[in-house]
Amino acid sequence: MVWPETPAPFYLKEDQDFRTRMQSIARKLGAYFLVGYIDGGREGPSNSAGLLNPDGAQISRYDKIHLVPFGEYVPFKRLLFFAESLTRQVGDFVPGVGYTLSDLDGHKISAIICYESIFPNLVRQFVKRGSELIVLITNDGWFGQSSAPYQHLRMGVVRAVENRRYMIRTANTGITAIIDPYGRIESSTPLGVRTILDGTARFQTGLTFYTQYGDVFAYANVLVVVGLLLTTRTRKTDRKVQSKAAKRRAVK
Repeated sequence: MVWPETPAPFYLKEDQDFRTRMQSIARKLGAYFLVGYIDGGREGPSNSAGLLNPDGAQISRYDKIHLVPFGEYVPFKRLLFFAESLTRQVGDFVPGVGYTLSDLDGHKISAIICYESIFPNLVRQFVKRGSELIVLITNDGWFGQSSAPYQHLRMGVVRAVENRRYMIRTANTGITAIIDPYGRIESSTPLGVRTILDGTARFQTGLTFYTQYGDVFAYANVLVVVGLLLTTRTRKTDRKVQSKAAKRRAVK
């Protein structure tokens, strides 16, 4: 069972009532339970995802690595001190530093949070390290009824295809979906409808070329284009030199 990103601003460790409630849900269902929450630490709060086993014990925690600028933190905070009134309501989260893999009955799964799904290299790092299933939890509530939730969903489709993995996507206001390794949305919920999505996702192994080597093909294309441009420029320069030399010979 998967809940979306930070369904409420609760601390799983510090808030006894919230922790007890989450543990009771896992025990009642006899299922693994992935839930988004806020985690406190010495350096500051983190936007986190925790996996509870069927006994209600937390067995893993992932802290969001790629935070939203001006949403979850203020970049160049010292330089932007003059904009305090504009950034007062911005979160002050601490980014995670590890690509956490969670063990689920002998299989490895990974959680990514919100707009981390738009970063190809970040997602592939989890799969390269052994993730057999990608779980995305997100808060798309601030998008409203715009096209953004649909665009965000399509980013998950691309990540699933790139890495040949199933993706379970859970959003608080929709769109919640299960995406297969070929980018097909096997099941989904409407936007803005209170409901539950019950479906099946499978563990996958094996690595695609992209998962193994990343954007090497794109970089190779850039090198080819740069080489062609340099070659074209060199040829034009040579033609100009030859033309000038021919004119000088004609004058003589």
